[in-house]
Amino acid sequence: MNRHHRDDPAFHAIGRHGENPRQNFVTEATANLVTGRNCDGCYMCCKLFEIPTLAKPENVWCTNCDFGSGCTIYESRPQECRDFFCHYRLDKDVPEHWKPNRSHMVLKATADGVRIVAHVDPKRPMAWRAEPYYRDLKAWAANRIQVDKQVHVRIGARTIVVLPDRDVDLGEIGDKLILTRKSWTPQGPRFDFEVLARDDPRARPPRP
Repeated sequence: MNRHHRDDPAFHAIGRHGENPRQNFVTEATANLVTGRNCDGCYMCCKLFEIPTLAKPENVWCTNCDFGSGCTIYESRPQECRDFFCHYRLDKDVPEHWKPNRSHMVLKATADGVRIVAHVDPKRPMAWRAEPYYRDLKAWAANRIQVDKQVHVRIGARTIVVLPDRDVDLGEIGDKLILTRKSWTPQGPRFDFEVLARDDPRARPPRP
């Protein structure tokens, strides 16, 4: 069976920045954080992600980030900053070496849970290929593919899909969409990907 329509979990729309990484499915009040983990000494999210309220683009340091004392507007920081917690803070099964100031990556699950995305510091573009990180990404991909979920790597505007048997470099997605096709092989499920313009007829939701 091939599945390739927009309403299916296998069809993922990626906008200019993908889904805003700071549009989280938890809030500061509801977050169930891993005991013993904190953001001490780590400012990577202050660089990698866009903060619309502050007109801060992706991949540049926030002007309110002080490497000695942290956020200089912490008490009045925007809500999207208050509600953002990376996957290292939220998931006890994420190994300690994934703390962003150590890995040079920020792990973020999408709100629908379909993808886990490793946002990579563009100054360390090959950080995701270093061990033990690449091994972790491959293991997560092998587990998630069984339930139609994926592992992505984002390096600036570039998107790479990590699969158990290969990595698929989709290049810069921009304002386009990713069409995911699932098929079955003797070895198990296989996913293939295609980048489509938003006005491509194949990007339209199927008729009921």
